[in-house]
Parts: sequence; structure tokens; C-alpha cells
Amino acid sequence: MDQPAQANDLPSFAEHARRAAQSHGFSLDSAQLEVVGHFQRLHDELTQSEQVGYSLLSVFMRARPIRGLYLWGGVGRGKR
Repeated sequence: MDQPAQANDLPSFAEHARRAAQSHGFSLDSAQLEVVGHFQRLHDELTQSEQVGYSLLSVFMRARPIRGLYLWGGVGRGKR
């Protein structure tokens, strides 16, 4: 029986984005690569928060809110 993939076994978000772009016949420019880095940070923080779990001590500690992303730009940005 196959084991579920562990987080360490999966490619990074940046690698996944690069492969997805390449599979559609284009490459990411510098602005897109910068955004991919922000998505990677968000992914890492969300993954880490899921692994923390709850304990008696965590009830008394305030969790640091995770900052999301807001993307904006011109219409058609990133399309070929």
C-alpha cells in the first residue's frame, strides 16, 4: 500500500510553479518569480501552523496571525 506523501517529499511551491509554467510552454519572469516567493512563504507558514497542534500552554499563548497576499496588476498580466 502506498504511503501518503510527506511535506519533505513534495517539491517546493516555486519548483511546482516553474514546472507548471514550463508544461504550458512559458517561463516565469522576474516579477512572477518574486510573487512565487511570497506564495512559498504563505505555504510554509500555513503548513507550520497546522503542525503546531494544541496543548495546555497554547491556550494561554496568542498565535501570531499569518499574513495573506493581495495581488494586483494590469489585465492580462502573465498571459501569452
